[in-house]
Amino acid sequence: MKKLVITLLALGVSTSLFAQEQPAPVSAEPTITIEKDYDSIWKKRRTYLNLGYVNQELNFADVPDAKFKSNWGFSISSGKTFYLHKKPIGGVVKFGLDWSWADVNIAGYDTFEGGDYGYDDEYYEDEDDMPSWAKDTYQFEIGMQVGPSITINPTGKLKISAYFRVTPSYSAIYCNEEFYGGFAAMLNPGVSVSWKLLSFGCEYRTGKAKYKNFVIESEEGEYEEDIEYTSSDKLKMKTEGFRFYFGFRF
Repeated sequence: MKKLVITLLALGVSTSLFAQEQPAPVSAEPTITIEKDYDSIWKKRRTYLNLGYVNQELNFADVPDAKFKSNWGFSISSGKTFYLHKKPIGGVVKFGLDWSWADVNIAGYDTFEGGDYGYDDEYYEDEDDMPSWAKDTYQFEIGMQVGPSITINPTGKLKISAYFRVTPSYSAIYCNEEFYGGFAAMLNPGVSVSWKLLSFGCEYRTGKAKYKNFVIESEEGEYEEDIEYTSSDKLKMKTEGFRFYFGFRF
């Protein structure tokens, strides 16, 4: 009987020690959660649709201080970010390439500062007295953006991006009842902040173009107040300004 008791005690101690040496089972749930977070932060929300307000100037490249100032403007752009590496650096940073397959920019101008031309809206007591070409000018551009970007995910679903894009575009100007058009290479550096579906951003926009006149019908002295203005077959213009946009990420 005494030997049986000693045997049972030894067996119990051995079983207890063996149980303590076995590692606790690892739950697979944290890994699943990490994968889900990774998908929602980096694999999703790469496609964007931005609706923007435009404030810009249209400058005569060959005439100092001669420029139009926009009264209104809006933009629409849509594209996608392609990340260049699978895992984020340090768990928070990714480099990518942005491609906006559609970028539309429209602006209307109602103020003209003449510079060396000598015409300025301040010279007119009433806006209705201004010549039509000085206040009824419109600019339309359609193009495609491409360029590098860097995205930071500091916490949660918050992402902050900075980018620099080149935007080859066709630019058209309606001025003085005439239509001008030409190729323009625009530059668009900017920043955006997004949280899940929604995003906000701001970008600077600038570029030069040579515009060809497709309609030349004007003659000297036919405008209001007998202002002598002769149409040109070509114009060198520079566009610069800012776009503030509200966007959606899918």
